[in-house]
Amino acid sequence: MIAAFLGHKNFEKICHLTESLEKFVMITPSDKKALKKFGENLRKLRNQKDFSLREMSYACSIDNSKIAKIEKGQINITLTTLLQLAVALEVHPSSLLDYPLE
Repeated sequence: MIAAFLGHKNFEKICHLTESLEKFVMITPSDKKALKKFGENLRKLRNQKDFSLREMSYACSIDNSKIAKIEKGQINITLTTLLQLAVALEVHPSSLLDYPLE
C-alpha cells in the first residue's frame, strides 16, 4: 500500500535508511522490554490468523526477516509499520498495543 504510493525502489531506500538510523537511537532496558512485549503480542495475533511469516510478509509488504526481528523485540518500528501490520492482520492498530505493561 505505501510501497505502491512511493514506488517500490523509493520505499526500499526509505526502509534501508530507517533501519540504519535505528542503530544510533538509544534504547533503554525498559524500552527493550516494551519492544519484546509488543513483539510477543504481534506473534500471538499473527498465529491467531494462522499466518506464517511469509504470508504475513505478503499481506503487509514487510520483509519476513524484519517481521521476525519485530517479534523478537530487536527493532523499534515506525507508525507506518504499525499500520501496515494492523491492515495485514485485519485488526485495529490499538490491538497491537493491547498487552500487559510491567
